[in-house]
Amino acid sequence: MGMATIGNEGVAGASEVLQTQPAMGLNIIQIPGAAVRIKADAFRRIIASRPLMQKAINQHLYALMRQILYGAACNRTHSMEERCARRLLMTHDGAAADSFPLTQEFLSHMLGMGRATVKPRAC
Repeated sequence: MGMATIGNEGVAGASEVLQTQPAMGLNIIQIPGAAVRIKADAFRRIIASRPLMQKAINQHLYALMRQILYGAACNRTHSMEERCARRLLMTHDGAAADSFPLTQEFLSHMLGMGRATVKPRAC
């Protein structure tokens, strides 16, 4: 399972919109916050008229792809505790807060492990 975290710095679904293809995966909202939703056609028009925005979106998609690739490598080489620490730090960065709601079940999905494996003391 490939997972990436998108916070206030990014765009969910941009690659599907720009390539006019179906969604490649499922987007799950992890923590409460504000977001903006825009229709695909309007998004494409805005991007077409603003080259710097197009460049920023492309850079974001490149960084997102790297995050997914590094995450796959991380899953192969690091322990569950190390992967858990990475995910919690990424969530902390995205939340911009020292506390955030996160269930044991959701964390197990993020780590690609069974819920029973992810124990509060293990992370």
